[in-house]
Amino acid sequence: MFDMMKKVSLLLVMLLSACSQGQPPENIQRFSGDFRFYRGIAEFFDCKDLSLHYLHENEMYAELLEKFSALKLDPKEDAYLRVKGYWVEEEQMDGVDPLELLAVTEIVEFDASRSCKRTYKAGL
Repeated sequence: MFDMMKKVSLLLVMLLSACSQGQPPENIQRFSGDFRFYRGIAEFFDCKDLSLHYLHENEMYAELLEKFSALKLDPKEDAYLRVKGYWVEEEQMDGVDPLELLAVTEIVEFDASRSCKRTYKAGL
């Protein structure tokens, strides 16, 4: 019985260690949409479901901002973005429901000459 508890404890420690090292989950998906970085906020407008999401500040975040900056767009302008990534839940302060952020694992395409149908962006 004691050996079994030891094994379970060791397994839990290994799992927690893997999670803390920021390894992405196995459910990585492809996303296409418009990206913009305005007033210090990175936004992603999903072409598929026409929803707005914020980006998780993981290892790829700085590279994404660097590539976007290199496009030399005017403020509030978007660039078409195709990426691989996954959803991350982030707790908010004061008991507000958590946000679901897009964590990018790979940049597939970044193109300032393309975009989603911008007419769907009502209210943005």
